[in-house]
Amino acid sequence: LRTVLGDEPQVDPSARYFHRVLSHQADEAAVLVAEQANSRPLLEVYDAVLLPTLAQAKTERDSGSLTTAEEREFYRVTWDVLDGVLAGHRAESGAGDGPARPAVRVLGCATKGEADRLALQMLRDVARPEGCEVEVVPAGKLVATAQERAREGGEVVVCVGAVSPGGLAQAAGLIKQLKARVKGVRVLVGRWGMSGMDRSETEKFLTAAGATKVAWTLRETLAEFAPAGAPPKPPKDAADTPAEAGKVTVPA
Repeated sequence: LRTVLGDEPQVDPSARYFHRVLSHQADEAAVLVAEQANSRPLLEVYDAVLLPTLAQAKTERDSGSLTTAEEREFYRVTWDVLDGVLAGHRAESGAGDGPARPAVRVLGCATKGEADRLALQMLRDVARPEGCEVEVVPAGKLVATAQERAREGGEVVVCVGAVSPGGLAQAAGLIKQLKARVKGVRVLVGRWGMSGMDRSETEKFLTAAGATKVAWTLRETLAEFAPAGAPPKPPKDAADTPAEAGKVTVPA
């Protein structure tokens, strides 16, 4: 069914992207993302197109519908899209610049696997223009780095990235370590890509472990980090934007 419907116009862009990658159509997948980035903010492209595909890849891998090789190829292509097609869009939107001294510094940690690392890279991209710097550190160094930040003074903010499904036990373990060893640490869990499921049990589990907040999208996550809790900046009105501004092209 995925193969038959994957290129139908009415199918969700995330489903079409997933289909194209698994059909060995990496160029077509890049074109699809470029088209999406030309018509909507980068934050929406991540939340509505790419993050759901990370969750789908994990789901299908767990069910046996996706082989290890296919999963590895999917992540490789998606990294290429971030480093290639969307790199130009980040530069034009200011995501690569940001303030010289960010107002908020956040420690990001991938709970488990490549999907979480990709998602944290997306968070870094959209956080920078909002005055937030996300420093990604490995799980084994998270507590020590948070302790160092605490000694420097100010609030220590951590985002544990845990793309659905899986990784809840690891996320809870990281939270408990942080809470036990870093006084006053604020821990947000990015449970990204989760849809069509009851979130209440997940939220109860993570908050019981000590999570300050559970966010389900990058937009929600960023709203927690932005200075004074401000939400992400709205996109410019189309009437104020030149027709060609921010467009992304894919070389032939």
